[in-house]
Amino acid sequence: MLGQLAQKLKSFGGPPPVLTNDDTFVRQSRLGKVIPPFRKTFDYPGEYINQQHEYYSSCPVYRAQIQLDIEGSLRPEDALKLYEMSYFAKGDVLELGTSFGLSTSILSQANRDSGWRKKIESVDLDPSCVEQAQRNLAERGLSKNVNISVSDAGSFCQQMVNSRRAFSFAFIDHAHSYGAMHPVCVLLNSLIMRGGFCLFHDYNDKRNNNSDDTDYDVVRAVQDGLGSSYFEFYGMFGCTGLFRKKP
Repeated sequence: MLGQLAQKLKSFGGPPPVLTNDDTFVRQSRLGKVIPPFRKTFDYPGEYINQQHEYYSSCPVYRAQIQLDIEGSLRPEDALKLYEMSYFAKGDVLELGTSFGLSTSILSQANRDSGWRKKIESVDLDPSCVEQAQRNLAERGLSKNVNISVSDAGSFCQQMVNSRRAFSFAFIDHAHSYGAMHPVCVLLNSLIMRGGFCLFHDYNDKRNNNSDDTDYDVVRAVQDGLGSSYFEFYGMFGCTGLFRKKP
């Protein structure tokens, strides 16, 4: 049975208006020291979309990471934002960095709960991670409409561009270095629909401030790769940064 909000979405034909949340911006020197709480991007009634969404605000947490019996690192604020963005995505969803399927399970749960049945394309470089993620999703009945590929993110994104695929929402968590992130950010302009969103994990991380840590340069890669001519900042929540492609 669809929830009341999902039924309304179907009857109205689309998601509610969006909120910018630009006042959640954390300046470079404060990255990782300030953890912005979850705030709505879509102006739906109430604090949470439904009970499943609310669950991520109170589920078990260890060292600030949610514990859902799937290995992974997500703060409650991250999980809440992932669910919201997948739930209200008008088109297909892209995930770069499947790992063991923690974020994938949230994206798929939201997709199922929304009643829209979008396609979720996920990719990871590690075949063993992909196999485990597929098992984790199957055990939870969340495999439907999810396709997980084994590839590096850059090659996969280029393949999606060549296939003329377009996505309403992308979650980027495949890497943190400038070299791995920047080419993907450049390709996102060709993959994300106008008005669509990109959510970057570990955007709000103090390691992005350490010039000696070459493994972490997410913020600079996003700033250089997305380009302000095409994308706008739409908020920071937990350790994530959200950007919207201009309509």
